[in-house]
Amino acid sequence: GRVAQQLRDMDGWEEDTVIAHGRALIVLGSDSDKLFALDRRSGKLMWESPRRPTGADDPALYCLGVLNNRLYVAGRQCVRAYDLKQDGKFNWEAKIDPSFGHGVLTGDAIFMPVGEYVARINADNGKLEAQVKVVTPTQEPVGNLFSDGDRLLAVGMARAYALQDLETR
Repeated sequence: GRVAQQLRDMDGWEEDTVIAHGRALIVLGSDSDKLFALDRRSGKLMWESPRRPTGADDPALYCLGVLNNRLYVAGRQCVRAYDLKQDGKFNWEAKIDPSFGHGVLTGDAIFMPVGEYVARINADNGKLEAQVKVVTPTQEPVGNLFSDGDRLLAVGMARAYALQDLETR
């Protein structure tokens, strides 16, 4: 009974994620309501930041990745950046309409599934750059996004799609 109660009380990230970055080991734990970095040589705490910054009502749920000394995380209605040069300091937040899938970080932007659209968010400042409607044969939501380096891939509802514009197709 106590173990089940402890599992219900955990308020953390969807998955345990560990990222080596410079001399830091960045940890996003499924049992932690923050992200933190440990010194890879000594194991000492270098810094910690909240999963939900002050005033934010939507918690980040998963890690999108690291790009240009920033750690990017996302939740159902948010995308956030933390500055790894400044001890994990919260950098910016982009609010989005509810997302029912996971987004993807690429070399030049963040792409988030938002209903039947894919939103492109600027990775430097969190501004929405574009929102493109995705038309599928069954009119389902976009799903989880991935990238093969050239195009976006969407997986959801027992289907996988390679997304591209009509001209390219």
